[in-house]
Formats: sequence, C-alpha cells, structure tokens
Amino acid sequence: MVSQKTRFDVFKRDDFTCQYCGRKSPEVILEVDHITPRSKGGSDDVGNLITSCRECNRGKSNIRVIPEIPTPDPNKRRTAFHKLCDINAKITEKESELKKLYLLQREAEINCFKVDVEMTQYKINTLTEESMINDPDYKGGSIEEFIIKLYKHIGLLETRIMDDEYKNEVDIKLKLDLDQLYKNTPRLSKKDVLRRVMMQDCQIPPEAIDFILSTSNPERTLTTLLNNIDNDIIMIDTDVVKKFAFLN
Repeated sequence: MVSQKTRFDVFKRDDFTCQYCGRKSPEVILEVDHITPRSKGGSDDVGNLITSCRECNRGKSNIRVIPEIPTPDPNKRRTAFHKLCDINAKITEKESELKKLYLLQREAEINCFKVDVEMTQYKINTLTEESMINDPDYKGGSIEEFIIKLYKHIGLLETRIMDDEYKNEVDIKLKLDLDQLYKNTPRLSKKDVLRRVMMQDCQIPPEAIDFILSTSNPERTLTTLLNNIDNDIIMIDTDVVKKFAFLN
C-alpha cells in the first residue's frame, strides 16, 4: 500500500502531471501508478512509481510501462575527459608559475635585507651627533652605544639573509627533487622517493632516515632538520633528528 506521503512525493516530482498523456490536475484525477506492476514483482519504491491520470491508469491495466530513456551520448565522456586533461595541464602550468614567483619573492626579500645592510653601514660610517639625534631609531645614549646598536642590527640582517638563502635552497631543492623523482618513478610511494633523496642527496644514515620517515610529516621534518643544523659540523644521526622532528 502506497502511503499518502509517498503519493505526494511522486506527484510533486512529476509536477502533478500525468506522465502518459500530459494532462494536469485538476483537469484530471491523478493516481500513483506502478511502472512494473505489483503482480509482476514491482515494489512500492518511489523509483517504481509514476504519476498517471485515472483514464491512463485504467487503460494500462497491468502492462509494464518502460519510460523513455534517452540514449547516452558517447561524446560526453570524451568531452569531459578532455576538459579534465586541460584543467590538469593548466594547474601544472600555474604551479610552475607560482614556484617561479615564489623564488622571485624570496630573492626580492633577500635583496631588501642586503640594501638595509648597506644603508645601515653607510649610516655608521657617516654618523655624527647631529645625525644620530635626528635618526628615528635613536632612543637616547651615547654615540658609541648607538653604533653598537647599529652593528647588532647589521648582524641580525646578515643572519636573516643567510637563513633565507639556505632555507630557499633547501625547500626548493627538496621539492624539485621529490617531484622529479616521483614523476620518473610512479610506482614508488612518497616515502620511497623521500628515502632516496635523503640517501643520495643528503647522505643521511639509514637509522636516521627510518626515524624521519616515522614522523607524521617526513618532508617537513627533513626540511626543518636541514634548516637548523650545519652539515659540516653536526652529524645527522637519530638523536639530532629527534631534536628537530617536532619543530615542524
């Protein structure tokens, strides 16, 4: 027995129109008809129900009515696939452009710091008591104290320049190496590729590699590790990895 709610849902779906003759309520009395009759195993599911006027429903009797189904267009799949390929190609192109812009941005930031170093050094070389007093960074004290402050500022700028240059090299090289290796060896997992990079390019001992790969984000762990140590001084072993594994 079809419930009142189901009947209404079918009528609403079919816009209160007989699906056989096209007449609407209240011109005709509408009923819910079974596409596959109950006598032939049809269910009361909405998918097997259709809106019919009383005349069409009585005339149909228990004949199974198969609604007209449009023939699928085989070109739709091809068109959709080509569109997907075009979008993927554009994404790859944009990623390449963004990577170049990122490098240019980092280079511009570093150049800004270098100019600041030159300007601060010039300020030191030409510093007088009058220029010191008029300097916006002067907060009181002797000229010697102000010069020391300026030299400290230069030291911070130079440290930032070295850090950014090194971080730029590590981040981009690691990213490019991983992308290139992964594209050339699609059967390898990301961890397999990362292991190869660490062994060949970073020359990290196997036990330290295993520990890096066990962290939640191995790529960031490795980048953080390389950003925070000097390879010429500190051996990259498991203890060193543990020290930096959670800084990412």
